[in-house]
Amino acid sequence: MHGQSIIQDVVVLYGLALVFLLLGSRLRLPGIISLIVTGVIAGPGGLGLVSSDESVRTLSEVGIALLLFMVGLDLSVHEIRRLWRNAVVGGGAQMAGTMLAVAPFAWWMLGPRAETLLFATFFVAISSTSIVVRELTRRNELHAPHGSLALGVLLLQDVLALVALVLAPVLFGSNGASLGRALMQIAVIGIGLALVTRLALPILFRWATLAGREAFSLTVLVASLGAAWVASVLGLSMTVGAFLAGLVLDESEYSHQIHAEVRPLRDLLTSLFFVSVGLLVRPADLLPVLPLVLLVAAGMVLLQAAGAALASRLAGVSPRVGVTAAFALAQVGEFSFVLGAEAVTHGAIGGQQWSILLGASVVTMALAPAIVGAAPRLAARLTRASVDDAAGSAGEEHRWRDHVIILGFGEGGRL
Repeated sequence: MHGQSIIQDVVVLYGLALVFLLLGSRLRLPGIISLIVTGVIAGPGGLGLVSSDESVRTLSEVGIALLLFMVGLDLSVHEIRRLWRNAVVGGGAQMAGTMLAVAPFAWWMLGPRAETLLFATFFVAISSTSIVVRELTRRNELHAPHGSLALGVLLLQDVLALVALVLAPVLFGSNGASLGRALMQIAVIGIGLALVTRLALPILFRWATLAGREAFSLTVLVASLGAAWVASVLGLSMTVGAFLAGLVLDESEYSHQIHAEVRPLRDLLTSLFFVSVGLLVRPADLLPVLPLVLLVAAGMVLLQAAGAALASRLAGVSPRVGVTAAFALAQVGEFSFVLGAEAVTHGAIGGQQWSILLGASVVTMALAPAIVGAAPRLAARLTRASVDDAAGSAGEEHRWRDHVIILGFGEGGRL
């Protein structure tokens, strides 16, 4: 009967999400806020429409796994090669700078335990790939200078987050965990990813293409679930396997067709993640410490922005572009929730502390669309550049105003 309960919960959540999305559109609220509010109201801390802890945990795992599969499908190894400088220099500086800036506050709030400090600093340093890519794409800024910088930083964050999840049992002092075994897992994953990408997938998808569309769709499903299952067999979480599945599929020569098959379900699947985040929030536990939650959320945004601004300087971009990218990266990411679940499981952080971090993280994610949209103007003010110039390329100064430039005057130009 548990399967029926899960189906009922999914139907209730999607129905309630539709209501809040319609209301939110009237109020011009970002869809992310409507989805998170759906989870808060429907969860155990709200109306109790999804009251079972097992259902909440299952839906959260499914939501995160689906989201990370989409993230892996969108951010490929090819992107890492294209943006290697931004990824290595900018991303490395952003992670190190943010973790160092967070460390004193984490020491003050959580205590001196090394594994707790390491978790807290890493938790804050990771930004949300799905939110940033989604918002920059919606504003046609993904390939702008600040978009490329932000994307490079996000790529390294995702890679480091995967390594951290593999090493989590060792970092959190789990019994039976060894560094050698964890490093062996990383090596096996890397070699296996390369072999599957270069040898197995091209043959499999070539056969599926000849067999028809139904076979191709099933091949995508089997390849994605298979990679997730193999990761679980190797001792990793299903979420890591889902991310690797997307990464592997994107490297296939049939990646464009894979995108075409998955894209219609993309928003439907990823919306479950934001609903599942809301399910984890219990307002009754957060209301007594609401000022602290809001203070922690503000600190997260400022510290992440500061760390990303430092990264932009080391990456050699202009202050305007760097500050714009920094504000775009100022929120907690989906990998943080996966790492947080590992930390709670291994006792690296207490329940009350996790509730405060969780509540603050949800606030940063809810504010992210507005901050990403305001980032060019904020950067223009902070760097004393004109607002019109804030979205331009690095190092250029434009004096033209109130002009329209039309490139090409064919059919598209006439329209």
